[in-house]
Amino acid sequence: MRAARFVVPLAWTGIIFWVGGADWSVDSTRGFALPLLHRLLPWASPDVLDLAHLVLRKSGHVVGYFVLGALWWGALRRWHAAVLVAALVAFLDETRQAFVIGRGASAADVLLDSASAGLAVATRAAGVALTVDAVTGVLLWTAAVLGTALLVLDVAAGAPAGWRWLCAPAAWLVLAWRRRFAA
Repeated sequence: MRAARFVVPLAWTGIIFWVGGADWSVDSTRGFALPLLHRLLPWASPDVLDLAHLVLRKSGHVVGYFVLGALWWGALRRWHAAVLVAALVAFLDETRQAFVIGRGASAADVLLDSASAGLAVATRAAGVALTVDAVTGVLLWTAAVLGTALLVLDVAAGAPAGWRWLCAPAAWLVLAWRRRFAA
C-alpha cells in the first residue's frame, strides 16, 4: 500500500479530533448557531431553536463520519477495516471528550458515527442502489415492528395513538408491496 493513500483520511481524522475539542462544544457553537437559526426561523421558540441546534450538531456527526468512512474505504479497500477504523476514531474521540471541559462522552454518538461511516462504506463497496434498498428495508421493518408495538401499548394504556394508526400499517403495506414486486 502506498503511504500517500492515507494522507487525506488521516487529515480528516485530525479535523474530527479538532472539532471534538472544547472550541466546538455545545456552548461554543450555541453562540453563533442560535443567532443564525433565529434569523432563518424567526417564528421559532427558544425550545425549537435548541432542537434545531441539536439537529445541526448531530448532522455534523453524520456528515463528518460518512466522509471519514468513505475516505478510509478508499485507502484500505476492505469494508470491515474501514468501518473498524472509523468506529475506533469515534470511540477515541468520545473518550477524549470525557476529559475536555465543556464536552461529554456519549455512547450514542459513537453508535451514530459508526453507523454513518458504515453507510458510506456500504455505499462505496456495494453501490448506491443496493445500499439504498437495504437501508430502506431496515427502516421499513423498524417502522412496522416498532410502530405496531407502540400501537399495542397505546391501546393497552388507553392513550391516543394519533399518527401511528396511519404509519405502522403503511409500513406493513409497503413491505408487502416490496416483497410482491421484488420476486
